[in-house]
Amino acid sequence: SREHGYTAIAIAHHIDDSIETFFINLLRGTGLRGLTGITRQRGNIIRPLLFAERKEIHEYAVANKITFREDSSNLSKKYLRNKIRLGLIPMVKEISSRFTPIMRGNIYRLTDAQRFIEAGIEKIKTEVLIRGAIDKIIVNKIDKDFPTEFVIYSILSSEYGFKGDTVDELYKSLKAGNSGKKFYGN
Repeated sequence: SREHGYTAIAIAHHIDDSIETFFINLLRGTGLRGLTGITRQRGNIIRPLLFAERKEIHEYAVANKITFREDSSNLSKKYLRNKIRLGLIPMVKEISSRFTPIMRGNIYRLTDAQRFIEAGIEKIKTEVLIRGAIDKIIVNKIDKDFPTEFVIYSILSSEYGFKGDTVDELYKSLKAGNSGKKFYGN
């Protein structure tokens, strides 16, 4: 894209890829963001085909004589994604013939919920995060109806790159009343 001055690169991820990513993240452990599948855009990478199923794209390509390439590694059960694609998903489709449209709807709703949470966290940051030589989170300003640990995690991960385990330890230390202990983000 740099060589030709392109502003975006479109890649052919589809809803089936996004569903596989949902299960990969679920099995590895994730928060809500991981359950939203593949994002429509990251930087200059766009994924305009996330609405379509792999089968639909394949049928369209064949009907319109569009050449395509199937990666030979897609058939190997050596990789977790392929185990999900070739094993788990066909089994679930036997139980529910509407699996893909149901999962598409689930992923859309989870994505909307994630966007809503992110907007809420941004608003909360303006109320509880004080920036300076040393940034501070004023914990007692976090609304008591909000999950304090989640709010702290969201701020520390989005602003400073902290990971879950570090935030868990930080929160335990905070609850225990320990002061002076240092925690480092990535």
